[in-house]
Parts: sequence; C-alpha cells; structure tokens
Amino acid sequence: YSLIIIYRLYEELTFEASVVGMIMACSGIGGIVAALIIDRFLSFENTRGMLLVANVVSLLGIPLVTVSNNPVVLGALLFILDVGWASAFIFSNNLRDCITPNELLGRASSLDGAVFGLGTLYSMGAVALMLDHLGSFNAALVVSIPAVLCLIYTLVHYKQFKVFNIVEQ
Repeated sequence: YSLIIIYRLYEELTFEASVVGMIMACSGIGGIVAALIIDRFLSFENTRGMLLVANVVSLLGIPLVTVSNNPVVLGALLFILDVGWASAFIFSNNLRDCITPNELLGRASSLDGAVFGLGTLYSMGAVALMLDHLGSFNAALVVSIPAVLCLIYTLVHYKQFKVFNIVEQ
C-alpha cells in the first residue's frame, strides 16, 4: 500500500519529495513502535487488546486518509495504520511460536497465513485499482476496509477459534 500512499502524496497532493519521505517514515515508525510495545511491555493476553484497539482505530482512520490534505494528519494516520498491521503480524507470529502440538501449530500457521494474505490482498487490490484508469486513490484505499474488518472480527470472536483457547489454558 506504500505505493498508493506515495502516489497520492506526490502526484495528487503535490507534496515535495522530502515531505513525502517524512510522512512515509511515520508509517515505518508505527511498525517499530508496535514491535517494541508488544515485545517489551505487553503479555501475550494483552497483545490481543492492543491489536483490537489498533485495528478499530485504523478502520476509523482509513476514510480520513482519503479526505485529509494535511501532512501532519496524514503522518499520524499512517503511523496508526502501521501500528495496526504490524501488531497483527506480530500477534499471529507470537501465537504460532507459543504453540507446540503439531495440530495446533498448523492452526496457528493458518492464522498467520491468513493475516499475511489479507495484507497482500489489500496491497495488490489497492495498486490494481489505483493503476486502473477508472480507479482512484479513494477507491483503492477502500479495499483495506474488509481486511481490517476481518481482523477485528477475529479478535472479538477469538474464543471460537480453538487455537486461541489453547494458548489461554
């Protein structure tokens, strides 16, 4: 999705390259912050809560990225979006690493693959829409909403997924 964001900032909003670089750096910093918070300050059980909050905020922030022209607001929104996605990847990887029985490891790996697949699907769909002559940045960004909704649903109803129940026992 970085390609679409850069396209929007540089082509549609005509920001200078240095401003685009600073805004994109906010996205990278969001991923680093998510990793540090999850690794250093949160137990595995609390990670789910952070992930849920980050993705709800990300979901609410997606429409703002399409309407905001302020570089500071865009940088803050990209920071939050990256915290949500990075925490999803970290959570699913931690889950896989915490499980030892083979059957459960397979389920955790499936969840990890699903999270990665959602991110990849979003990126490919967003770029495809952006490159299409009828597509626009707004249409491309909307592709991310179902992916974030899937993550939120999984986190809210996590007890229905047996792999989560085993970790809590």
